[in-house]
Amino acid sequence: MTNRQLPPSSSATSKKAGGKPAATAPRAAQPATAAGKLLKQQRMPVIPAKAYRVCITLLDREDRVNEKAVLLNLRFLDAAGQVVATPIPHWTFSKRYEQWAAYLPSAANASQKSESRPFVPPPEACHVDISLLQWQGSDSVTIDGEVVLHAERESLESLQAHERRSPQAASLACGDALDEGTEDLSLLQYILAFARRHGNASLLRRSAAALLALDSRQIDRQAILLWLDELRELDPYWLPLAAGSDSGAPAAQKRPNARQPHRVAHLCGDSADGGEDGLECIAHIATQHAPDGVQPILLTPAEYLQEKPSHGPWKKAERSGIPWFQLDSLSTSAQEKIERTRIMELDVILGTHVCRQNQISVIHAHAGRRGHDLALRGLAIAHHLRIPTVYEIRQPFGLYADEPGWHTGSELVALRHEQQLRCMHLATAVITISDAMKTRLVAQGVADDKIFVVPETVHTPDPTPARAPLTQDSNTRRIGIVAESVPATLLPALLDGLGAADKMHLAIYGNNQRLDLWRTIAAQYPGLDIAYVDSRQHSSTEAREFLRSQQCLVLPETSECWTEQRLTMWALNAMASGVPIIETSDSGMFCGLIWNDKKIVLTADWSALPKLLHRIEAGTVPVKAMVKRAHDWARATRSPATAARHYEAVYDHARKQVRSRATASTKRAATASR
Repeated sequence: MTNRQLPPSSSATSKKAGGKPAATAPRAAQPATAAGKLLKQQRMPVIPAKAYRVCITLLDREDRVNEKAVLLNLRFLDAAGQVVATPIPHWTFSKRYEQWAAYLPSAANASQKSESRPFVPPPEACHVDISLLQWQGSDSVTIDGEVVLHAERESLESLQAHERRSPQAASLACGDALDEGTEDLSLLQYILAFARRHGNASLLRRSAAALLALDSRQIDRQAILLWLDELRELDPYWLPLAAGSDSGAPAAQKRPNARQPHRVAHLCGDSADGGEDGLECIAHIATQHAPDGVQPILLTPAEYLQEKPSHGPWKKAERSGIPWFQLDSLSTSAQEKIERTRIMELDVILGTHVCRQNQISVIHAHAGRRGHDLALRGLAIAHHLRIPTVYEIRQPFGLYADEPGWHTGSELVALRHEQQLRCMHLATAVITISDAMKTRLVAQGVADDKIFVVPETVHTPDPTPARAPLTQDSNTRRIGIVAESVPATLLPALLDGLGAADKMHLAIYGNNQRLDLWRTIAAQYPGLDIAYVDSRQHSSTEAREFLRSQQCLVLPETSECWTEQRLTMWALNAMASGVPIIETSDSGMFCGLIWNDKKIVLTADWSALPKLLHRIEAGTVPVKAMVKRAHDWARATRSPATAARHYEAVYDHARKQVRSRATASTKRAATASR
């Protein structure tokens, strides 16, 4: 099949301006009879992303068989009747009709059917206009019977092709295959894997149910049940409550009052896993509490432990002098074979026992790998002990560690966001990092009076820079760039503007996908000293060392990849380390960081960045004074001691709320008994 343009009319020639004859179209491009004679036109409904064929019987009374007897044209329409112009691969394009077209052969008898190649309507299509025009057949070509739009059954190859073209279309096609009741094992396994890759909860449930209904030894039923259990964790009515004697029993402590210290259990991950929300940073703040004000412990569930306790259901250690309880009674291999919700229930049983022994009065749950998972455990423990829960979520509705490749609009991401919101509604108090985030949570329905703002805290213990400042005499320019949403095309602009590539050391920090873009462009400059730092394999300690070794740091504006919390942490720790910060534009978030009426963050768009670095080297930009102001501001307003005071106020509020509810409940009971 070749591309060609239909002639403008049935005549072989036409006149141009000036009376000269136009060039005759190639003979092969002309019809044998009258071109474009409409034989039939029909509009039919279609399902987006489902494969179809047009099936008809074309008879020629002159018993002539022609492979291009009829021209088939398709035009797709959306729900409003507007034309959807989407190409169909392998079909001939007709400029005259502005439609996608193919040829259909005629036959000598009614038993022979003419079928088009399969085509897939675009996602927004609701109807297709089918036009059949006479092309190279004889004048006797007729359509015998009706035009049939045959829906193709999906195959493994067709689903793979759908996914390559459009995951949205592939999702619809997978749903159609399940609607048809397919029992093809390879097809169902592909749909299940597709659902996990793209965070499609509905397809995951349906394909898992279809696989479990089959009688085949090739099905890994245990893996399927574990995947389904992940959906149970997102059930809006589920909590990992432990049945038994612990249920409903209060903590062994005196009646809470304002003079008693807060005995707080921090539910958190361990240092390597948690990043800025990890155990190391939490313990650093916890050490700032006065013993008569707060007595904290750290509680880490099984799935967060890097090293498993060798004996007993938990191990007690210390972190920065704070008692640290590591909950686990399962080996790693056993943990991988048990539903995660069961393990969470076990964590609650053990956590409830530890909290009762330590007379805990407040559960402080931090954001976990999935944002909500530690909060669910904390709410269940607090329910058993009848104590308040504080839920600290510093980047609500963000992406978390185990969401590889999921689109932010996918079903599983939406379910996780809903579960986070549910935990906020159930918690006694909620902590976030900024007034902007508080406003966002209030808009989502969280009560204003239960949300507390505790700004990010500087965790850099040593403010002394590990390098000399950026000057014209610098032997090497050491520039750190956070690659998330920072375009890799900045590299040529930097080298063109600054020159002396042999004196420049660039450290690019980001995930592998972003780093690959930089590697591709950097390959054009083989002499450039450039280091790539994978953010997913970088601990918080290494990140701080990365900061201290730079002469300036280029940060992006907030992006889908980097949340406001993470960017703020990098900015604060850079300030505390004496590193000048350059952000992308005046509209960025860091322009709000002002101290004594003077800005403490430099701003520049990408085209102006080399010029700004030149000015820093020449000393015309007062970087030293700016860095000093930034350092003093960060140390004065974002210290761990300041955060500890904020936490104490939240604990006071949470315990007062529990006391007032208990008093109101007692009064209601007394009134009812009269």
